[in-house]
Amino acid sequence: MDFTYALQIINLIIDYTWQLLNSNFFTALAGAGVGAFSAQFIVEKIKNRESLLKEIISTNTAIALCFEISNTFFNVKNQHIQGMFREYKKIKNEFIAIQSGLKTQTGTFHFETDFRLVSPPFVPIDKLLNIVFDDISLGALPIIVGSTLNRSLESCKDSLIKRNQLIEDYRSKHPIPQNILINLYFGLQNEEGHTDSSYPDTLESIYEQTDDCIYFSIFLMAKLIEHGKKLNKQYGREAPVINEPNFAKAIKEGLMPDEKNYESWRLMFPKVNK
Repeated sequence: MDFTYALQIINLIIDYTWQLLNSNFFTALAGAGVGAFSAQFIVEKIKNRESLLKEIISTNTAIALCFEISNTFFNVKNQHIQGMFREYKKIKNEFIAIQSGLKTQTGTFHFETDFRLVSPPFVPIDKLLNIVFDDISLGALPIIVGSTLNRSLESCKDSLIKRNQLIEDYRSKHPIPQNILINLYFGLQNEEGHTDSSYPDTLESIYEQTDDCIYFSIFLMAKLIEHGKKLNKQYGREAPVINEPNFAKAIKEGLMPDEKNYESWRLMFPKVNK
């Protein structure tokens, strides 16, 4: 093929392509493509904001449920458990001190058994766990905390029921001889060398498990608040306010569990902030 002729063909192809790119048909086609992409982008953005809003609302609901659980056990601890446990320990230590000769006692040692029945409180743990497990993208730690909280609630419920059953059993055998009642109440060895520590062990378990329910519900709440604030930042303007309960009153009244009792648990999660 003649070189000049071939060059003319190439120039014609380039000229035709240029005209096609600048034609009304190609401009309309390109405009339609850009418009479709923009519409799809807007739809995806709206869906993302709707998803964020739904998760923020779920997070706020979970925070409120955590508060309900912690507040319930603050009340139980304040009205029943703390005073009952402290008075019991005081009387038991005093009795043992007298028995061991560390303290003198003139006359008969008198004490009153605190056999008030305490019913297990109802808390919305099932609803909370459904939200934490299914509706919120929290990661592994909050799910572990939620499961730990659930076990703590079940353990506390079982211990309260067991204490009530022990009390009902003692009442059914009324009157119990004083020496037998003392051994049962304080978990001391009887004349035959046997020890039944069911009552003191159960009472101590109730005290510790009440603190567990408070601690883990507040711990989970803190993680939910942290998560909610991150979602708020992603959502931007007009994001719902994240609930942040205040526990100043509980702290002032000495109802907050001792942080030191949970150090071993926290060591399992090195990145957990205090």
